[in-house]
Amino acid sequence: MSGFVGTRARKKKRNFNILIITIILIILFYLVLPSINFTKEELLPEEKILPDNNENISSLASTVEELRTIIFQKDQKIKFRDSQLNNLKINLQKITKDYELKKNQLKILQKEYEELNIKAIENDDLIQIEDFNSLQDNFTNLKKNNNKNIKIIQDLNDQLKNLELKLSKNKENVLVLLNENDKLKKDLKNSFLNEKTLLNQINDLRSKIETLNQEVEKLKDVTHH
Repeated sequence: MSGFVGTRARKKKRNFNILIITIILIILFYLVLPSINFTKEELLPEEKILPDNNENISSLASTVEELRTIIFQKDQKIKFRDSQLNNLKINLQKITKDYELKKNQLKILQKEYEELNIKAIENDDLIQIEDFNSLQDNFTNLKKNNNKNIKIIQDLNDQLKNLELKLSKNKENVLVLLNENDKLKKDLKNSFLNEKTLLNQINDLRSKIETLNQEVEKLKDVTHH
């Protein structure tokens, strides 16, 4: 009998202890629960890493648009430079052709000048009294023609010098434009690469946001249950 009473006493004491612990846990639960906010904003542990998701996406998208604008502007500049380059090449071909033509004319005039001098000497050696007046006229005309030819030769020489100078300048301009074209094309390629990188960052950011939203929904479901 005494053993039975002792067992009941121990059981009663154990139940009392369990009741006290349960009451303490319930009190603690109600004290702690109000301080827990299960809203979407508070359940984002990584929110400090992404302070404003919409702002980040908007900023990256804006940067992409700016890059596209820069790419368009550089593409237009390349087209303009290409047009200038083609015009210079056409002008260069024209000047080169003119240069060769003037050189040939100069050679012809020099040859004619030499031939006229030879003829003048020959006519002077074979001069006859009856033909004196005629030869005198021819000599005068020949002298005029020679003077005229000398003037033409001088003019051609000046033109040739000017053409050579223009050719040299045009070649320099062509080289400068080619270098600028190469630089612009490299910049354009880099801009495309930067745009691709930013788009990848945007997609990655959106994926992270979607993952966080899914985690929030799961936490909300767990809380409700």
